[in-house]
Amino acid sequence: MKERRHFTLSLLFACSLAFLGGYMEVLSVKGFGVYCAMQTGNTILTFTNLIDGKYGAALISAATLLSFVLFSFLGELWKVHHKSQRMHFSFLALGSMSCALVMAFGFSFLEEGSLRDYAVNIALAAYGATQVLAFESFNDRPFVSTMMTVLLKNFTLHLAKASKERTKDSYLSALEYLVVFISFVLGGILSYLLFRFARLGISPLFLFGVIYILLILIPLKRLELGRGF
Repeated sequence: MKERRHFTLSLLFACSLAFLGGYMEVLSVKGFGVYCAMQTGNTILTFTNLIDGKYGAALISAATLLSFVLFSFLGELWKVHHKSQRMHFSFLALGSMSCALVMAFGFSFLEEGSLRDYAVNIALAAYGATQVLAFESFNDRPFVSTMMTVLLKNFTLHLAKASKERTKDSYLSALEYLVVFISFVLGGILSYLLFRFARLGISPLFLFGVIYILLILIPLKRLELGRGF
């Protein structure tokens, strides 16, 4: 059986996107109390806040959750009706992620209150939905950018297979999942350190995501498509 290639440009892109995923997830949680991509968290926040009588917080997390569903649906709708333009979706997704972060950056300057929270969180939901769609479209492996439960489950699955097969291919497959996980953690750590110690305010931190997409993710994707892997 032909061995799969490992540690390719595709994996590098996956790690880069996971890094940004960790960065944005921590930023959205610490700055606005919601998860931009992990909707399990927003679901829990919605019903716990509702039970506790924190109706405003419940509405904000519910709005983020529903916005994620809407933007995810629109992305999937585009993919269904434009199957022959899969390559174009890559750059459409990255461009949409950038636009969503620019919107979040702009909305963050609004006067503090419910309107600001709703606007920023809806923009973050748009980013999160597009990020998930991007990950699914860019990788032929079940990597994920924010769902660490799935990622670690697949790591342990391939590690268990490696213990039986004892082949280089099986060990490298397990290691790839671990590398993506570490990338997410490093992105989250950077985000928290900047949020807590840089004293820049939260607004400029959104721009890091935009710059990251333009200078790292888009060039990486162009290189990957040009090289064919």
